Amino acid sequence: WRMNYAREMKASVVDKDERKRLLVPLIAYLQGDGFVSRRYDSSRDGYHHDLASYPDRLEIARHFAGLYLKLYGRHLRIKALRGHYVVRTSHRLAYRELMTAGSFRSLEWKVPFRLLSNIDERKSWLRAFFDCEAYVGKNGIVVQSVNKIGLDQVRKLLGLFGIISRMYVYTRKQKTWNTNHILTICRKQFVERYMDQIGFNHIPKHHKGILLVRPKQAF
Repeated sequence: WRMNYAREMKASVVDKDERKRLLVPLIAYLQGDGFVSRRYDSSRDGYHHDLASYPDRLEIARHFAGLYLKLYGRHLRIKALRGHYVVRTSHRLAYRELMTAGSFRSLEWKVPFRLLSNIDERKSWLRAFFDCEAYVGKNGIVVQSVNKIGLDQVRKLLGLFGIISRMYVYTRKQKTWNTNHILTICRKQFVERYMDQIGFNHIPKHHKGILLVRPKQAF
């Protein structure tokens, strides 16, 4: 495996700044629609270091796979399933680097502020995270999560762009289910600011967002 890793890293980006630029959206995709985990395989007496992303659009799956190729020199297969795609691999080197950014669990993820040292990196993380987690409806842009701390940090990050959002709590009927926290960008001026400054890689969400602020826009 060491020879494989050496070959993959030789084909990957080594410049520190460029590597961080690529790593930021990859982390956001994994925090939004994926996972990073380690599991023990008793049959092989060793660990599997797994990661996967489950986007609902092919362009997002391709973007994820392209980022991964540049970062780790490995081509990932995109598999189409009913209603979504899966891009996954088992990779010790990627696991070790990604885990330095923090947790990827649904109740524990946080905005990786340490990596977001400039405005472009902040935009990149928000855009990729909203590609996964945002819903664009007739009243605005909505993000739901069971992770209140993480969502509060997203709200803080939006505020750095002058985008004002609101938080609501939705308590589910089943007591064993986690409480849902809902972030909304509903005022037209802030939706427009989000679209102008951040936007989406997700094509349908991008179109819906444009129509919210410019209803007569033709595509």
